Amino acid sequence: MNWGLTVCCFCGCYVLLQGEHNFSVAIPSEPSFPDWNLKGQTVTVTLAMSAPVSAIKAAISGLLGNMPANKMQLKSAAKGFLKDSFTLAHYNLAPADPLSLHVKTRGRRR
Repeated sequence: MNWGLTVCCFCGCYVLLQGEHNFSVAIPSEPSFPDWNLKGQTVTVTLAMSAPVSAIKAAISGLLGNMPANKMQLKSAAKGFLKDSFTLAHYNLAPADPLSLHVKTRGRRR
């Protein structure tokens, strides 16, 4: 019987990669960037568990007035900051796990 399990390419654990799931991302309220539509809203994106974290950034970039992906940091309460190259399955994220977007800063500039 095939349960849809496959081996994660990074750590060797078994993960369920079947179907697409909805993930909610909390957007901060940042009035200093009026072009990016950062108004404290929550957006929902639908992605497969095999998608990399960078796919979430690409999906919400268009919703936020084309905010560059290199200015975004995604954070999970349970896992901390998420790296772009890892998949959602690698972090074992459930669709109920809330994600939050943070504006990446460098040298006190955003």
